[in-house]
Amino acid sequence: MVSETPPVSSEPTLWTRSKPQLRKLGMGLGVAFGVLLVVELGFRGAVSCFSPLTAEDISNYQDEAAPGKDPTLKMQPHPYMVYTFSSAEKGVNSWGFTFDSDGHPYEEPEGAISFSKRPGTLRVLTLGGSTTAGPEAWPFHLGELLREHTDQSVEILNFGTGGWTSAESMVAFTTLGQSYQPDIVVLHHAVNDLVPLRRAGFRPDYSHYRKPIALERDELGNLKVKNDLSYFFDATFTRMSWLYSWTRLKVSGSESTMYTLHNLSEVEPQEGPFDESVNAEVFQRNIKTVGLLVNAYGGRMVLATMPYRKSLQSDDPSQAQDMDQARETGQGIDRQNQRVESLAASQDWDVVRLHDLMESDRLDFLYTDQVHVTQPGERLKACYIADQILKKSITCQVPSGGGGG
Repeated sequence: MVSETPPVSSEPTLWTRSKPQLRKLGMGLGVAFGVLLVVELGFRGAVSCFSPLTAEDISNYQDEAAPGKDPTLKMQPHPYMVYTFSSAEKGVNSWGFTFDSDGHPYEEPEGAISFSKRPGTLRVLTLGGSTTAGPEAWPFHLGELLREHTDQSVEILNFGTGGWTSAESMVAFTTLGQSYQPDIVVLHHAVNDLVPLRRAGFRPDYSHYRKPIALERDELGNLKVKNDLSYFFDATFTRMSWLYSWTRLKVSGSESTMYTLHNLSEVEPQEGPFDESVNAEVFQRNIKTVGLLVNAYGGRMVLATMPYRKSLQSDDPSQAQDMDQARETGQGIDRQNQRVESLAASQDWDVVRLHDLMESDRLDFLYTDQVHVTQPGERLKACYIADQILKKSITCQVPSGGGGG
């Protein structure tokens, strides 16, 4: 008996029906990839030949924006203060700040400044943003000068943190700083608060400006930006494409739009009106809250105004917008300094008018940008503050010439 072979169906299957479409899709993707590759290679060649400075800018941007060089690693998230310095950094203690006692930094596990103070010790706590932050900023020099001019042991508890506003400083002092019962608190704030004060949708807790930082720890305990699709695609294209990086530079400027501390902790600004003069009452309230807590246990409050470089000039037309922004920032700092002085007068607190003492055009060489200063500038700031604290008429040697490191 001969078996019959079943007839083969002439009906097309799903696979046979879709094969032409898949071939077309593959060809389309291949052509698109080829065009993009040609455009990318052509762009690289043109930039390399005709605009080496642009090529250098692109290379620098790729170095800074790539997640392999994430600048947030120097910071760590905090549930109430938004962020502090990373305790893994040299000179930073477990709280995320730089403390020193008689010139010796305190780092764990070697030890920590205890909440209770040793007899005969002058304890000074400092608050501020990047103009106060770090182990070589003016608080460090202030400790040296106070030790030179007193017979006391001196502890400096520097809570200054880059990017902080008066809100973060208020929270830091309320939740941690006052536990140390410092004899003197020196607060140096102005410029960072201008950003939230001049934003639409103002909220007195600055939540229109701040958001929690989305970081996570890897298996080694290192802090990393949380990965998502936008992170993945931006990181990939930044690494691979000059054209993509150049477009990012043109649209967003030289600062990475994803991986910097400010962009990780700032809310996207809204369009709309704002009233700085009304909003600034919150800036004064934040400072006043710190001062009243200090006064409540018998401490002394000292406010320091913000000096800045006023003679910003450029003949380059491309810098005109930057110059306008610098002038606007300077005018905002002037208003903030007036608010600080007014508050100090109303509360009978000490005030160090650094903006007057360091105003002269001949001191321009002390500035590295509009508000940050060199080491001689930090020393000069500290001297004026020490003079106010001790009321001893300390001779503050104003540096001369264009040097300074």
